[in-house]
Amino acid sequence: MDTLFLLDERNRPFVQGLAARPPTASGGRGMGCGLALFSPFVLAGLFILIFTGATWLDWIRFSADARQTMAVVIGKTVDNTGDDTAYFIEYRYVTPEDRSFDGRVSLSHEHYNDLIEGQRVAVEYMGGDPSSSRLADENHLAMPLFLTAFSLIWNGFIGVVLTSLVRGVRRARWMRDEGRLVPAEILSYTAATDSDNDLVVTGEYRLITPEGLAISGRYKSVRNDLKGAPLPTCPLLAAALYIDERTHDLL
Repeated sequence: MDTLFLLDERNRPFVQGLAARPPTASGGRGMGCGLALFSPFVLAGLFILIFTGATWLDWIRFSADARQTMAVVIGKTVDNTGDDTAYFIEYRYVTPEDRSFDGRVSLSHEHYNDLIEGQRVAVEYMGGDPSSSRLADENHLAMPLFLTAFSLIWNGFIGVVLTSLVRGVRRARWMRDEGRLVPAEILSYTAATDSDNDLVVTGEYRLITPEGLAISGRYKSVRNDLKGAPLPTCPLLAAALYIDERTHDLL
């Protein structure tokens, strides 16, 4: 049994009959780490959903309760601290109840250049919350529409990746719990260093099912312990876990 080539040496006690089940199955290695590493993207997706919902709610509230008035531009600022330059104007408006409020909005560079301090601009404020305001001549529907499209793309991608990861974890657990140990042989073997300086071995294998059928598959594994070692001569004796013709893994 020591002459068997294994993708994961932790499986050798199982192959040698010293363990009831293998600790790993090749289809599931790294899936748990993948889920953990992917969690920030999931949280970002949730934040985007919440922010999109808040933007739509704000748009609906303004649409239902907007009051128009004239404001005076009282300041202009440029923010260069981020990746992109942002342009802001500050304005002041007075409601019919003689209450004064200040507002600040971000504008395009062109619109920013068109305005000067002391200029009057049309603004909208909420009747139920006069401190909330926006410029009246802006396309306020563009932002919630953009965020909705971005949210669908982002979270759709998240959903596809998470589904793939979860299926991989479930498959690995199924393989570990239900897979049968069968003989196999490695038909081809290649080794190459990837961008992370890991030695990745790949190739094809063939296993023999308990019914005597020969089934082929492909394998891929990181084997940094084999760096500098000569390439083995194929075919190589190996072992595999087998459930059916479509579900099998080289150990």
